[in-house]
Amino acid sequence: MKSSKKVSILSLLVILSSLASCNGNLPGSTASPATPNSTISPTTPKPTPSSTVTKEEFNITTDVDDGATISGLPKKASEGDEVEFQVELKEEKEISYVTIDGENIITPENGVYKFVMPAHAVTVKAVTQDMRYAVNVEQIAGATIAVSSTLAKKGETIKVRIAITDSTKESPVVKAGDIDVPMALVENETKTFEGSFVEPGSDVSLLVTLSDAPAEYAILDKAGDGAVVVNAPKTAKAGDKVTFSMALDSGFEFAGEVKVTAGDNEVEVMTNDDGTYSFVMPASSVTISQETAASIYKINATIGEHLEVDVPDYAAYNSKVEFVVPSTNEYEVDKVTLDNIELVADEEGKYSFTMKDRAVSLVVTEKERFAPIVLNDSKHLMMTAYTHDEEANTYTPVTQVRWGEKLYIKVTPKAGVNEGDYGIDKLEVKLGENDTRALYTNSDGYYYNPSAVVSDMTYGLQFTLTEVEAIFDANHVIVGSHAGAYINYSYSSGVSLDKTKSNLVADRFGNISFPTSYSTTTTKITSVDDTTKTFKMESTDYEGGWTDNGLIYILSTSTYNNLTYDLVFLQGSTSSNLETEYLADSKDSTPTKYIARLKNDTKDIYVYAEKTGSKIR
Repeated sequence: MKSSKKVSILSLLVILSSLASCNGNLPGSTASPATPNSTISPTTPKPTPSSTVTKEEFNITTDVDDGATISGLPKKASEGDEVEFQVELKEEKEISYVTIDGENIITPENGVYKFVMPAHAVTVKAVTQDMRYAVNVEQIAGATIAVSSTLAKKGETIKVRIAITDSTKESPVVKAGDIDVPMALVENETKTFEGSFVEPGSDVSLLVTLSDAPAEYAILDKAGDGAVVVNAPKTAKAGDKVTFSMALDSGFEFAGEVKVTAGDNEVEVMTNDDGTYSFVMPASSVTISQETAASIYKINATIGEHLEVDVPDYAAYNSKVEFVVPSTNEYEVDKVTLDNIELVADEEGKYSFTMKDRAVSLVVTEKERFAPIVLNDSKHLMMTAYTHDEEANTYTPVTQVRWGEKLYIKVTPKAGVNEGDYGIDKLEVKLGENDTRALYTNSDGYYYNPSAVVSDMTYGLQFTLTEVEAIFDANHVIVGSHAGAYINYSYSSGVSLDKTKSNLVADRFGNISFPTSYSTTTTKITSVDDTTKTFKMESTDYEGGWTDNGLIYILSTSTYNNLTYDLVFLQGSTSSNLETEYLADSKDSTPTKYIARLKNDTKDIYVYAEKTGSKIR
């Protein structure tokens, strides 16, 4: 037995040696030549099937609520395995979601859920919810349809709201699948209806149809001014009972009966116990009307006692009341108020207001009227106007003058001008554009004219002063340059000597005697004194004389308004009508002394007279 084993071993070695010499190629194959010094390594044997490693399996658990069960899910699986399972639902339940480990949501394919097993244990979670059914709504023309939910569970109440926008349509008919949905009107003006139904446990579609509305006719408000129809609908169907009332704005009242007309036909109107009116709507539009009139209210007028204003006692509401407040010479309007609110006159001096819806109080107050005083001063002299209180003999400066009031003017030098450097040349007052008058002086040194009072309250009194520079020598006197003098301006002589006695002029440089027949227009010369060169006249109002230089003069000894008219005639000048100014030291008809200045076209002539005689300078 041992020798046979040795043979077998030797045989095996021979075989192996042969294979090695052929480089591992089987006999008959082409062998590659061997490289030098090459090493032959033994071949590693392949494992047999009995040597394969077993894969690791991981646990699969479930988390399922009571609405479902999971079937077909293995309890374990290896990494990379595809795992399948199904979810079986209870009645009225549906899958909400299925997740692996609560994170990865998976969806079924043909009712089978699948996932690839990861290299760890997993939990399959299935969450269910109550079954919900679709509520399908299709909008239609003429209405707006809304439901409380478009997905609902079986038994859930679904509310339906329909607003009809087509005026020709009326109530809706609604079906939810086979279910009739009753609808009720909830808003009449917008024609809005509401209803509800219970979800039957299946998808439903809402079907809405609208019924045609009966014709409605317009109700028009044609009430008079200040009136309005209250609570009447804008339209109504034929046969409807329409109830309304009438209202008035303040300031108006009804002037007729309530009328409802349909074209040319009157509709019967019933008066209800509560004061409202009713009628049955005909098959046509109607008009509600009632005539009105403006209410009449009292005007309580209070007018100043010196003014006359023509204002009506009553006026209709909203009417325009116009009136004028004329001024008198002494008084004018101060203020016009209506219910304590001042009114303003328009450009023509008219006042107006719109009558209120009640009695009103009109008050016209007055004030004393004054005319303006205009003082046109000269360059160096200025005027101030005064009024005079004769009893107290006081003077008050004024800037405006009352009707019929006399003014007194004081002339003083302007600032920086010395007293007496300038005298008055002329002082006049204008009562109007064509009415100019001279002024006189009184013993207080004020200038005035007793007849120069306001005749035009708008124009007033306008005084104009011209001046002359003072010259002091033996032959000149500045008239009006001292207080206490009386002065009369612009007096034109109305007395003249007989022009047929021309020898008086020819003989004026010699001893002149005057025949007693020598006459003026008012009197005759009665005596002549050649020593004093004076003469007396038949009228004691006149006396005269002549001068060494041949001038003949006549003086007046009479007074007028306490003013002495001294020189009335001067023979030997270029004109017998001379402008004259007079001063005297008192108001007496026979002043102690006086001075007169005569003005003509060529020169000024001054006359000085005293009680004992007169002469001309």
